[in-house]
Amino acid sequence: MKSNDARGARQVHYAPPASVLLVILLSFAAVALPVRAELSVIGPKLDAYNIGSTVQVDAYVDTVRSGQAFLRTALVCKALLPLSARKVSLTPGKPQTFTETFTVPHTDGGDCTIRISLEVNGTVLEQGDSRLVRIAPELMGDFSIDKKTIQMGDSLIIKGSLLLLDGSQDPASVTVYLRQGASDYLINTLNTDGAFTYQFDSRGNPPGTYAVDFYASDKFGNSKLFKDALSFRVSGLLQVQLDVGERYLPGQRIVVAGTVRPELGGPMQNVRATVYVDGYPFNAEVRNGRFSHDFTLQKAIMSGTHEVQVQIVDEVGNAGDAGALFTVTPVPTTLTLKVDREMAKPGEDITIAPELLDQGGQPLMLAVNTIVTDPKKVKVLDSESVTGKDVAVRLDEYAVPGAYQVLARSEGLSAQAEFRVAIREGLDIAQEGSIITVHNTGNVAFKDAVELTAAETSIRKKLSLAPDEKAVIDLSQELPEGTYAVVVNSRLADKSFSDVMVEDNRSLLKRSPITGNVIGAMGSGGFGMLFFLLLAVLIAVVVLRRRASDLELSVKDERDADEFNEYLRSKRSPPEQEARASIRADPAVRMFVDKALEEEARLQKRHAERGEDAADPPSEDSSDKHGGYFGDFPDDSSADTDEQDVRDHVRSGAFAFETPDADQGSSDAGSFNHDTEGSDDGQQREKAAAEDTSDRGFAGFFGNT
Repeated sequence: MKSNDARGARQVHYAPPASVLLVILLSFAAVALPVRAELSVIGPKLDAYNIGSTVQVDAYVDTVRSGQAFLRTALVCKALLPLSARKVSLTPGKPQTFTETFTVPHTDGGDCTIRISLEVNGTVLEQGDSRLVRIAPELMGDFSIDKKTIQMGDSLIIKGSLLLLDGSQDPASVTVYLRQGASDYLINTLNTDGAFTYQFDSRGNPPGTYAVDFYASDKFGNSKLFKDALSFRVSGLLQVQLDVGERYLPGQRIVVAGTVRPELGGPMQNVRATVYVDGYPFNAEVRNGRFSHDFTLQKAIMSGTHEVQVQIVDEVGNAGDAGALFTVTPVPTTLTLKVDREMAKPGEDITIAPELLDQGGQPLMLAVNTIVTDPKKVKVLDSESVTGKDVAVRLDEYAVPGAYQVLARSEGLSAQAEFRVAIREGLDIAQEGSIITVHNTGNVAFKDAVELTAAETSIRKKLSLAPDEKAVIDLSQELPEGTYAVVVNSRLADKSFSDVMVEDNRSLLKRSPITGNVIGAMGSGGFGMLFFLLLAVLIAVVVLRRRASDLELSVKDERDADEFNEYLRSKRSPPEQEARASIRADPAVRMFVDKALEEEARLQKRHAERGEDAADPPSEDSSDKHGGYFGDFPDDSSADTDEQDVRDHVRSGAFAFETPDADQGSSDAGSFNHDTEGSDDGQQREKAAAEDTSDRGFAGFFGNT
C-alpha cells in the first residue's frame, strides 16, 4: 500500500487479511445482539373506534434466535397508554404471527397508533406501530318518523337506532326532546338495545312545528346529541266558512251559518261554536260539520257596518274562527227642529237647525224642506236644504209681530217649532221744505193723531199708517206764507224744526172764510149744499147727453131745468153778486164749466152731422138748448157762438170753490167761501160780466146781477 506525506517520506502500513476482519465483526455482533428479529404490525381493520370497542391487530415476528421473549402492546395517542404484555417463544428462521386483542380504554381520543414491541431480558429487540386509527367517544344514529304533519289529537311514530363508530349497534340509552322555537319539551328517556320505537301523542301540546332532538349515551361514556334530527308539524286548525247576508234593516231577522272541518281532515268530537255579534256572544250548535244561529236585530241598532265572529273548538284543542261584516241600513226615525231663540226682533237673523236621526240616534244628511209662516199664514221662508245644516232666515224690518210657525219635512217625517217676533212701535218725523213726512217705522199699524204747532196755529191730523207707510203733511196747504218754528208731537215721537219756510198754496176758501153777509144770505152751510146740488145736476146733464146721443132733451128735463133756474133767481139777493163773481174766479169752477161746454159742443157737432138745425128748439115749450141748465141764450146764436160767448163770460169773472178750514169758522166742510176783499179790477170785471150776461144762458146758472 502506498501513501505520500507532505515531506515526501515513504511509509509502509500492515493490512490484516479479510477473514480476520470478518471474525472480529461477528464476535462483536454476537456480543451486541444476542437475538436478531424483524417485527411488523398488521391492522386494525377499521379507521375509528369508540371507547370500549374491541380492537384486534397482528404482530409479524421473524428472528434467527430461539428463546423466550415478551410481546408488549400499547396505545399511543397524545401519550403512550400500555395495554397488555405476554411471553412468547421464538423459533429461529421461522416467521411467526401473534394476534393481539384489546378493549379501547378511556382516553382523550384522537388519532392514535397501536405499538407492539418484542423484549428479551428487558431489552427491546424490535417494535412496530400500526397505521393511524381514530379513537372517539361518540356515537352514530339513524332516525325516522312516519308522518310529517298531524292534526291535533293524532299521534305519530318515531324510530331510531344507535351505532358505534364501527357500525355496530350500541345498547345506549336515548332521551327524546321536542323543541318549538326557543322552548324545549322533555318527552321521555328510553333504554335500548341499539334500536328503539316511540309513539308521540299530540294531545295536550300546542300546535305548530316541532324539531326532535335525541341525546344518546352508553356505559363507556360514548355520547352524542343529535340536534334537529327530525321535524314535524301539528295542526290545531279548524277551517271555518261563514255565511252572513250583506245588508239588513233594524229589527230584521239575521241567520249566521257555516261549515267547519279539520285542516287535515278526520273526525271531530264535542265541537262547540260561539257566535259573536259586535262582541256579544251567542251559542251555536254544530252537527256533522255544520253550524247555524239566527237572531233578530235590535230596532235601535246603530246604522252602518257590524261584525260577526265565529269561534269553534273541539275537545282536543283544535280551534278555528271566521269573521264577516254586514251593514244595517239607516231608517230615518226622528226629525227635530231647533230655533236659536224664542223671541226675535224685526230685522234680526233666525237660525233654524233641522236634524234627522236614524233608529240609532245617528244624524243623517238628507233633503229637508223648511217653511216659516208668519201669524197671517204668509210664508216668509220656503227652503230646500240638507238636514244637519243650519237654515238662516232674516226677518223683515217690518215683520208682523206674533207667533211664527216653523215646519220641516224630510223622508215622510215632520217637525214643528215656534218663535215669536216682538212688537216694535216707532215714528220717524222728517221735514224737507214745507213738507212734513211721518213714517211708521214700527211693525204694527199707527192709528193716532199727530199735532203740529206753528206760531199760534195748531193743526191736528188723525193718521192711520200701516208699517213702513208714510203720511205727508204739506204746510203750504195749511199755513200762510212765512217762516215758522214747527213742533210735531205724537204718542211715539216728538220733533222740532226751525226756520221752516212756507209758501201759501192754500185755496181761496181756506185763505178767506165766508163773510157774515154771505152766511146771512145763504144760511149757515146752505150755499155749500147748493153748490154740490148744482154739481150733481151738471154731472147728470153730461150722463144724459151721452145716453141720449142725437136726441134732444125731453120736455120734462127742460121743464125741470127751467124750474131750477127759477129757483136760483128767487134766491138771489144783491149780496150774492159779489159771491158769484168770486166763485167765477175759482179755477176749479172754470174747469168744470169748460168741460160742460165741451160736452155741449160735441152734441151740437153731432146734430150738424145729421143735418138737424141745432139752433131750433126741440119743442115750443122748451127753452133754448142751453136754457135747461145754463139759462136763456139768444135764439139766433149758433152753437159755436154760444159756447164762445159762455167761455168769454166765464173768463170775465172768477169762480172758486174750496173746502173751508176748520180754523176759519166754517160750520160745514165743503161749503163755498167767498173772498170779499178782491181787487178793484176784479170787482169791475165782475160787474161788467154781470151786466153782459144778464140775459144769457150762463145767467141761468148763476142768476142775474
